[in-house]
Amino acid sequence: MKTRIAAWTVSLSIVALSSVANSEPAYPRYGCRPGQDHYPFCDVSLPIEQRVEDLIGRLTLDEKPLLLVARLSPLGNVSRLGVPQYDWGGNCVHGVQSRCGTGSNGETRCPTSFPNPNALGATFNESVWHGMGRVIGRELRSLWKQGVGEEHPPTELPPIGLDCWSPNINIVRDPRWGRNLETASEDPFLLGLFGVAVTQGLQVGEDSRYLQAIVTLKHFIANSLEGSWPGPGGPASYPGTGLCPGGTCTRFTIDPNISAYDLASSYMPAFKTSVVQGGALGVMCSYNSVNGVPSCANKWLLEEKLRKEWGFEGYVTGDSGAVEDIWRTHFYAATEEDSVTFAVRSGTDVQSALWKAGQQPWNTSDASYIRHIPTAVRSSHLSEEAVDTALRHTLTLRFRLGLFDPPEGQVYEQFSPDEVRSDKHVAAAMDAAEQSLVLLKNDVLDGVPVLPIRSGKVAVIGPHAMSRYPLLGNYLGQICPQLNARGTEQYGCVESILEAIGNLSSGAVYAPGLESITSSDSTLFDEALRTAQCADHVVLALGLDTISIEAEGLDRHNITLPEGQLELFRVVLGAGKPVTVVLLNGGIVASEELKQHASAIVEAWYPGFYGARAIAKALLGLTNRWGKLPVTIYDESFTDHFDMLDFDMTKGPGRTYRYFTGKPLWPFGFGLSFTTFALKLVSDKAITVSQSSGKASLLLEIQNSGSMAGDDVVMAFFRPLPGTLPAGCRAALLQKQLFGFRRVSLPVAGSASVEFALTAATLQVHADNGDRVSYAGRYEVILTNGLQSLSVDVEVESVGSPQPVTYERWVPQPNDQPPGFDRQLLSTLRIVQLVTLRVIFDLSVDWSVLGRGSYGQAVLVKERHGGKKCVVKEIDLSRMPAAAQREAQNEVGVLKSLQHPNIVAYFDAFVEATKLYIVMEYADGGDLSASVKKRKADAKHFSEIEALTTFAQCCLALQHVHRKHILHRDLKCQNIFLTLSGVVKLGDFGIAKVLDHTAAEAITMIGTPIYLAPEVCHSKPYGVKADVWSLGVVLYELLALEPPFAGSNIASLINNIVTGTPKPVSTALYGEGLRELLSQMLNKQPQGRPTVEQVLGRAFVRSVAEGLPGYVASPLSGFSGDDVTVLP
Repeated sequence: MKTRIAAWTVSLSIVALSSVANSEPAYPRYGCRPGQDHYPFCDVSLPIEQRVEDLIGRLTLDEKPLLLVARLSPLGNVSRLGVPQYDWGGNCVHGVQSRCGTGSNGETRCPTSFPNPNALGATFNESVWHGMGRVIGRELRSLWKQGVGEEHPPTELPPIGLDCWSPNINIVRDPRWGRNLETASEDPFLLGLFGVAVTQGLQVGEDSRYLQAIVTLKHFIANSLEGSWPGPGGPASYPGTGLCPGGTCTRFTIDPNISAYDLASSYMPAFKTSVVQGGALGVMCSYNSVNGVPSCANKWLLEEKLRKEWGFEGYVTGDSGAVEDIWRTHFYAATEEDSVTFAVRSGTDVQSALWKAGQQPWNTSDASYIRHIPTAVRSSHLSEEAVDTALRHTLTLRFRLGLFDPPEGQVYEQFSPDEVRSDKHVAAAMDAAEQSLVLLKNDVLDGVPVLPIRSGKVAVIGPHAMSRYPLLGNYLGQICPQLNARGTEQYGCVESILEAIGNLSSGAVYAPGLESITSSDSTLFDEALRTAQCADHVVLALGLDTISIEAEGLDRHNITLPEGQLELFRVVLGAGKPVTVVLLNGGIVASEELKQHASAIVEAWYPGFYGARAIAKALLGLTNRWGKLPVTIYDESFTDHFDMLDFDMTKGPGRTYRYFTGKPLWPFGFGLSFTTFALKLVSDKAITVSQSSGKASLLLEIQNSGSMAGDDVVMAFFRPLPGTLPAGCRAALLQKQLFGFRRVSLPVAGSASVEFALTAATLQVHADNGDRVSYAGRYEVILTNGLQSLSVDVEVESVGSPQPVTYERWVPQPNDQPPGFDRQLLSTLRIVQLVTLRVIFDLSVDWSVLGRGSYGQAVLVKERHGGKKCVVKEIDLSRMPAAAQREAQNEVGVLKSLQHPNIVAYFDAFVEATKLYIVMEYADGGDLSASVKKRKADAKHFSEIEALTTFAQCCLALQHVHRKHILHRDLKCQNIFLTLSGVVKLGDFGIAKVLDHTAAEAITMIGTPIYLAPEVCHSKPYGVKADVWSLGVVLYELLALEPPFAGSNIASLINNIVTGTPKPVSTALYGEGLRELLSQMLNKQPQGRPTVEQVLGRAFVRSVAEGLPGYVASPLSGFSGDDVTVLP
């Protein structure tokens, strides 16, 4: 605790100093400002490495973790050294995720928002991706200079930093994944180039001395599951998929078994390319485990692969809460402190901690790095050098950003606030939106294509016709200047599809058809039909959204449209008019019905702020800049053939176009145009390249052979021909692989030459063991625009070397597990959250039920080898009334707040499905009730010293409870537990009440009847003196071996408690002082009873208590206990 206090003394020392024009708080942004620029780390003439070492050497151990926590800003500074706060946690997936800035003329300027990455992938245009990165980098610098906060109303904290948690370059493994909208493709080659382009656009700016900003590639590695999925029970249920603890897989728990082949060929290439070719300087490790090791504790992944093999020179952050998940959900560490130790040792430099409920967004001041790094170092569990290594990685980047150099003279510091949503940036976003749309179908009716719409009345129908927010996707900065009274957005500045078509045409009529995208109510169908009938052309806006169907934390369980939308489609078709369906979605939408019966189909993805305008321009023929599919659109039966929990890419029928052997609705790379293009091969149809140094060029000409200017994309694929690869190897299942693409824009009759370089390395594959290899033999190269294809035969010629030729050896993942690790047991028995306890680090346990109740059971967990034990209370919340559920959950909160030698220790609690599990200390001597019964059966009373020893420990426990302003309310012998060493433990706080304030009183009758105080029986308000009465009953039982009051029924028992007098206890066995105290504690009037403090003040009680571990020598100042009462 002292460590945490010291750390807070540092981190709280900077507050907001001033305000900028837009009223955002301004915090110091640069270090080494005048007055604190005398340190060597401020000397710009020194190498950055030397400056970083000097700064690290000046930090105390308690200060160091403050610089390793994301989203601690505006805290996290070290004021005595002039080191300011810094926010590592900004998002820039398709625009800066911040509040709006203020322009030079005082106008509000909000960050430019591009199409979502799933749409950007469809552009097949590296210049578009680079351009978005550049816009984000420049706007980020401008907004950072203004002190603008992240988009987290109402506080707008933390102030935005210069680090972006993007791009997301996980492959689209499965269309059901809720975050498909965030990533550009299912193809690792395309994703790698996307990562390179965004990285270089964002990181590299006008000033070669400094980084413009920093990307953070996410999520490393194999993150492609969001929701809750019923899971293995074991390999027999879902072979090869890994384990889902507790029978449910989430992104926090899943641990897929992924082959070296799939890791090397599918899951890692985009990250490798982005680091090696793009120079990416940030990586986020993912929530999930892979092959038994959590990503953020995987030294092989973060050190061997990322840094040693790929030459990564940046920083690694955990996803939010991922460090805690190392022990909380993956069972890989015994305690939270151990999870911190594993994370830092393995290369997770920065922790993104979970924020506190009820506090301002992103408040991570309770981060486990802050709480545990100093302790772990001092206890020798973690070396300080490992902490310093993390600081080198992070501080080096801050120095490279120029944040410890004088800002005067830095180019980026001169960026105008008018950079934000400038005309140039708006044009770039609009250009990206126009290139991202994919024309999937365009029927010809009466000799004329349905699209473009040249004339006539247009009816815009459907649940997305007037959508604004759904166009934008997710991870948004403030989009519109206008806010509501709560400080959140209305999105009124976003143009809808209806408005865009109406604004660009002679007008449009409208009918919603459905109240929402998930509605199945047909009430509005008749209006939709009438609207369609009075129009010449129908635009039907359908699709998904990021609120109710797909999102972070929300996967789909089918890949179709909601049934209500399909029914609306059928109704509108009945009007007999051409129907163009426009789809808004992240993951693909499968519908054979739409393909068969719609007149035209436009895949619009989530096209962003300017998406509606881009859609309208395309539909009306004002642009012809269509893209291509960066993913495969499967048919509706996909979910019948693919297990969401199976990460094997090659297993039949094969995932993505690279391995899929079925027939899709539309293949990867497909896309129509309003014009036609002709491809002509200029280079030879058959070429040979050598494995040693051979190189060839593939040259083709593309001509616009139609009647309208337009864009097209030429893609280059290869596939090994039969006999080239060894039979049975995984790579032999490869259908084809993209290795190049070019986008061209051509006027009518215009042409362009497109060239692709080809070497043996271009045609490389991966061996089953993960090696990157080349096989001599025959290959086919396919050059295509998705509609027309050219084929080139390629012979890869051996130079006499044994086959295959290995370009890069795969270093396998070691079986790196903590000692005594038993993952199978943990995964099968979700209840073993007991991994949180050091005492059972062996994790090999035996189970036995201690007792059962109406709503659950208590289970004894015993370490098989060491013999240590714990208790787990399993409570089925679904079977309990609401009040009982609150009591059970209340026990968790109370136990967390109580730490005392005479109170049953709390270790952890968690909810799995409908069950609450509470992990507690095991008292091996049973409970006091059993001990009293045995004494009575043996006719052997407790001696006075025996009774006092037990009683004094109960008093010490209750004293601690009352000092926490907690009323136990169910104190009884059955809730007092014993250890074989004679220690007494008070437990079962299920109906305890944390006192809201000192003037409240309870009026609920709660407790076990024979222990109820008279005021409780009368349903009068009561306070801590009710607990003192119950403790008096316990004392009476210790002395008399029976309760003081009895009755044949509840009514008679209550009457005896209120009016009766208990039999005197033995004067021969017990002294006058003890008997007098007992009488006082059982006084019918609360004011006549002593407080527990006063009980402990009795000399004969104190003399026993003084020798006990829980004894407090001095009474609490000003505390009598009389004013401590409770609300019901």
